[in-house]
Amino acid sequence: MAQAAYLFPRGHSPWNKGKRTSKCSHSPDLYVRCPSGQPTCLGCARDRRQRYKQNHPIETKACNRLRPYKLTRAEFDAMWEAQNGCCAICGEPFKNDIRSTSDGRGKNGYRIDHDEETGEVRGLLCHCCNTGIGFLKHSLKIFRESIAYLERTCPKSA
Repeated sequence: MAQAAYLFPRGHSPWNKGKRTSKCSHSPDLYVRCPSGQPTCLGCARDRRQRYKQNHPIETKACNRLRPYKLTRAEFDAMWEAQNGCCAICGEPFKNDIRSTSDGRGKNGYRIDHDEETGEVRGLLCHCCNTGIGFLKHSLKIFRESIAYLERTCPKSA
């Protein structure tokens, strides 16, 4: 296997100069130096990531769930505690959280609510409240009109 041009600048070669190492059976061309200077086999790194995912499914699922929102586990836990494990709108407690084997989705799970334009996380909502906000197009004007409609048409029971 020829040296990959993107791995080694012109005039440079792998640290092991094409020799097999006792550490792994991958091609010598897969070895690169990390910024720290430590030689690393890209094939072994891939294998370690796969083993970690298999051995830590809950942590992996949690990380994958938070990554799109740029949330850390500590930030999520703080938000969860601040809301007491309940929906930020209706106050209904969530049946499962990120710590469970579920990914938090489903009828009784939580949703991470965020601003569609800025991406800023606003809170944790239940499925119904999150869907309601979506159906009302995230518009405060439509929300106000909906409230006025309900006040006009619903009997005064509360």
